[in-house]
Amino acid sequence: MEKEHVNPNVEAEAAATEQPAAEVQEEEPTLEQVQADLERMREQLLRTAADFQNFRRRTERELTRAAQATKKRVLGPVLEVYDDVARALESARTQDLPEACAGLFQGFELVYQKFSVALQQLGVEPIDVQGVPFDEHLHEAVMRQPAPEGVAPGTILSEVQRGYLLDGEVLRHARVVVAA
Repeated sequence: MEKEHVNPNVEAEAAATEQPAAEVQEEEPTLEQVQADLERMREQLLRTAADFQNFRRRTERELTRAAQATKKRVLGPVLEVYDDVARALESARTQDLPEACAGLFQGFELVYQKFSVALQQLGVEPIDVQGVPFDEHLHEAVMRQPAPEGVAPGTILSEVQRGYLLDGEVLRHARVVVAA
């Protein structure tokens, strides 16, 4: 094989016309290009800030919902105990208790009152039922009875189990007897 002979002048010219990438200078950006880049970055920053604000609001709503759901889960069984205490007190009021139990009864009433205040501070309030029209969003009808004279059909006659609201939302529906 024969070796090709290359003219050294041709190689020198080719090397002179090629410039390494580091030596190539970029054009200076124009004022319009800089302003356009600045506006694009500003818009991107505003979108990012809005996205973050939306994320923060969504996270706060989710935390509030989770806290409310936890309160509901905890307060459900607590209300059962609260109702039992109320029934026990009501039963004791109708009994002729000996003098020795009077102090115990008063102490029990004080505990019940503190229990009521604590529930109220947590946002729990009883649902009104006496003489109000039946509302399926607040009440659960367990029985219908003929309406006495002067009472409109659909009016609540009595309460079987007390219902409660938690911060305006139904925690437990009131179970009621409704006039037919």
